[in-house]
Amino acid sequence: MIEADGPARFSNNSHRPLGRTVARRAMLEARGHAVRSIPFYEWAALGSVDQQKTYLWRLLASTLRREDAAALQRGAALVGQLSG
Repeated sequence: MIEADGPARFSNNSHRPLGRTVARRAMLEARGHAVRSIPFYEWAALGSVDQQKTYLWRLLASTLRREDAAALQRGAALVGQLSG
């Protein structure tokens, strides 16, 4: 899951996410979602469309690897339960 986090999700004059933002991410992760954020300040610092594309591809790749690893762990646990 990828979230675009605007300024309203951060404390004023800082890059610290608000409590409700942290709580939402924790809830989603507890439900098995790999959560990635695109903070407004990182996106604004990207100078070109090519840099934005690279940023998004890297973010997607990190999400897929994490979800694949979680799926493998769930599968291994299931196999262990079935054979035990």
